Order: sequence, then structure tokens, then C-alpha cells
Amino acid sequence: MAKRSNHYEAAFEEYLRQRQIPYVAVDEKKRALLGNASLKSLDFIVSPVLGSSWLVDVKGRRFPAGGSQQKQYWKNWSTRDDVRSLTAWQSLFGSSSRGLFVFAYEIAGDRAPLPADRLFCPR
Repeated sequence: MAKRSNHYEAAFEEYLRQRQIPYVAVDEKKRALLGNASLKSLDFIVSPVLGSSWLVDVKGRRFPAGGSQQKQYWKNWSTRDDVRSLTAWQSLFGSSSRGLFVFAYEIAGDRAPLPADRLFCPR
């Protein structure tokens, strides 16, 4: 497993490893160049089925977040740059690939969106 400072990405990587799903963790230190434009790096290239790939960008957030009056935890927080870059990667990889955002949540406290037996708990 790659050393990851982002615990959401580390949890997703552990999820893939436990299920023995083939993947490549992408080195995100530099943005890729496509012509004169730069692309946000992917987090993972996942191959769940031979001949296909998922191009994954992991987004993480705590659940619930904010005060009880703020129900923002289900709000999409992907930026236009995220969407533009993931769409460009999908075009580069071709029709057998799919760009995916994985929204990973760190459960904080005793509230969870699913029963405990349906949650993935890394380490």
C-alpha cells in the first residue's frame, strides 16, 4: 500500500486491497499536462473487470459536518476543475474507462447514514 497522508484515500485503497480489486495508486505530486492545459491527477486507476478501468478521484468529508442546523454533508463539493480533469482523463483512456468520484465519509460521533454492519471501517 502506498504511503498516503490523505486518510480518505488510504481507506479507499484498503477497501480495494481487502476485496482484491486490481488498482494503481497515482502519484499526485504533479499535475499532468495535456497540450497547454494542466489536469488534476487521478487518485487511482482501478480495473474491476479485465479490459475496463475506473478513473477514480476520492473526495473525503466528515459525517455529520457542521452544526445540527447545517445539513451540508450530502452536498457535492467537486469543483469545475475536478469535473473537467476527470472528463479529460476519461477521454484519454477511451471508451472502456469511466471517470468516478468516490465520496468517502469519516463517521464522527454516533450518527451514521447506514447501519454499522454496512459501513467500511479501515484498520
